[in-house]
Order: sequence, then structure tokens, then C-alpha cells
Amino acid sequence: MDREQYGLNSNSTSTTFTFISNGTNGAVDKAIKYTPTKNENVYNLAFGDIISISEDGAKIEVDDTAISGDRDLVLTTVASSIYKFTNDYPNRKVIFKGSNEARTRLYRRAITINYDEISKDFNIFGVIKREDGTLVQEDFDPNINWFAYLIERKEDENYKEERGAQE
Repeated sequence: MDREQYGLNSNSTSTTFTFISNGTNGAVDKAIKYTPTKNENVYNLAFGDIISISEDGAKIEVDDTAISGDRDLVLTTVASSIYKFTNDYPNRKVIFKGSNEARTRLYRRAITINYDEISKDFNIFGVIKREDGTLVQEDFDPNINWFAYLIERKEDENYKEERGAQE
């Protein structure tokens, strides 16, 4: 990704990232968290303004409803964390949705606008939620109001060669 973005700091496992947003509300500490779901190798992406951090820094609570006034920079920074997370964990999938329907639509629009670039490195899916609560992934369609989005890193030839050399 060659777009302007904020500098990211990562924990040792690349599951939590922090950065400082400089939007219309001034400098705001933000965090991006990847947490396991009950589905093996699927991790939930959450991000927002930092509300609290434990003394050891292991637990960060975020407000995912905040608006900082620098949406495009924040979304590009979050996207860069997905690249870093899936570079370290190429077999993990990332699921995300907005804190409300408007944000989920915003993510759909961002994916649609950047689809050609994103799809070079990722398989992109829309997620529907059935009446029984099960989540089902389908190929991404920019004309559908999805419940959530799921992406997985495509396995490139260089990665296959590196992994083969390590085994």
C-alpha cells in the first residue's frame, strides 16, 4: 500500500497496533485489535479511540463509535495493519463490521473503491447472518448490504517458496 497513513506501533505478536490520529479533534490515541473468534483461524478486527490500557499494556479498550475527522487516513492505517497481521499469520482470516449500519456501508464503499488493489493480495468475501445466527461467506458484491466482511491473504509464489524452505 503506497498511500499516506499513520505510523503503527505493534505488540510482539502483531495482534494489537496503536497509532496517533491527527484529525479535526486533535491528536487521538487509537488502537487496532485482532482477537480470535470461535471459528478456527478467523480473527475479529476492531479499532477505535483508546479508552483505557491496562498497566502491563496487555488489555486495551477502544471506543469504536468515535469520529476523529481523518477517516481516510485512519482506514488506510487500519488496512496497513491487515497487511502486517496477515503477513505474520498468512493462514488467518480477518472478519470485520462497523459499529453501526452506516459504518458497515462505509467499509463496503472503501472495499469497492479499492477492490482492484486489495484483490491482488486478498480474497474478499461478504458475510451474511442467517436467521439462526450462523454466518455465511459469499463472494464480495459491491451492491449488497453485508452484515460483515471477511478477507484472507492469497498465497503467493514467494510465500510458498519461503514456507517450503522452512519445512
